[in-house]
Amino acid sequence: MIAPMTPGTHVLNYGGGASVFGIFLDETDTITVAAPVVLTSPNLSASQFSFGVTGPPGWTVVIETSTNFSNWQAVGTNVLNGGTNYFATAVKDGPQFFRANGAP
Repeated sequence: MIAPMTPGTHVLNYGGGASVFGIFLDETDTITVAAPVVLTSPNLSASQFSFGVTGPPGWTVVIETSTNFSNWQAVGTNVLNGGTNYFATAVKDGPQFFRANGAP
């Protein structure tokens, strides 16, 4: 097991073997860890709820909402530009939860 990795490219080298059987393994893998998509602190006014979305430039982020953490519906799509993109929606009665799903 390894500790969580920082965003960027990492080279992993691992191996092992059993000399009595003449079996050895030497493996090298290169992986890229992307920066996370993050929702900023929300703002609430009398009629509008808004928050920012940050993440890797060029990623497409789908904003989803739910009233019960089970049934999620897409309510917006943003292509991140390297800064903070903002999302706003009308305030509704009852609970409303948001999440962002991002992909390159």
